[in-house]
Amino acid sequence: MIDLETTTKQFLNVQEVMALLDVSRRTVYYWVSSGQVESITINSTVRISVAYLRDRIQKVSPTAKTHSFTHAVQRVTNSHHAA
Repeated sequence: MIDLETTTKQFLNVQEVMALLDVSRRTVYYWVSSGQVESITINSTVRISVAYLRDRIQKVSPTAKTHSFTHAVQRVTNSHHAA
């Protein structure tokens, strides 16, 4: 699994974001299409910036709504702190 703190990658593909945040492909594409995450498309492949993900994780709100990108990040962040 990708570790956002140590990875040298600049962008993650949908599969990597799915594994990192433990969400479905459909959810990641929903976040992209609804503007909840910033993304770019390279050769027909959606990519999400590692720097953007790091920034969002640092700004997680405790009032995040279910099924939102922020909620998923908060859930994953909490599980990492508990380990």
